Amino acid sequence: MSTPCPICGFDGRQVSPSDAAVALRSFPRRFKMVLAHPDDADRPDDVLHRRPKSGGLSAIEHAAWVATGIGAVAEAFQAVSIHDDPVISLPPIDVDPPVAGGEDPVDAVLARIQTATSALATAVEGTPGDSWMRHGHTDAESVTALEVVTTAVHLGVHHLRLADRVINEVARERD
Repeated sequence: MSTPCPICGFDGRQVSPSDAAVALRSFPRRFKMVLAHPDDADRPDDVLHRRPKSGGLSAIEHAAWVATGIGAVAEAFQAVSIHDDPVISLPPIDVDPPVAGGEDPVDAVLARIQTATSALATAVEGTPGDSWMRHGHTDAESVTALEVVTTAVHLGVHHLRLADRVINEVARERD
């Protein structure tokens, strides 16, 4: 987290716990704006489910990965909050196809994002200040509770931006 993400531009160096909670709570609305955009009533449904010719995930797969990934981050955050220096697993920000849940209807994916982000935001809001520097470790590094939560925010921002790009790319391919 020392430099901005080269793909989405996310820079987590200044994310506070309250910033993280606000961002997490915003993801359901933000994904709905991208996936179920009211101005795109004439947009074919397959645009959300098609993978771009350039490769990578479909827009709905990006959203499904956010729900799954944030759920995994929540488990890691709980472990760091409860145990001393637990071994945790954080989901990768980038993921290669296939992604489970990629064929789900938009409403089902949005509901999964709502559930995952709400649960983690509630946990973040209930975490006392002295707990944010608690550590856990992955196979590669030691991470603080704040870094774990920042991973969830990065995951959401990253795939929100990619889902939007994919929709635009797939729509252009159709024209």
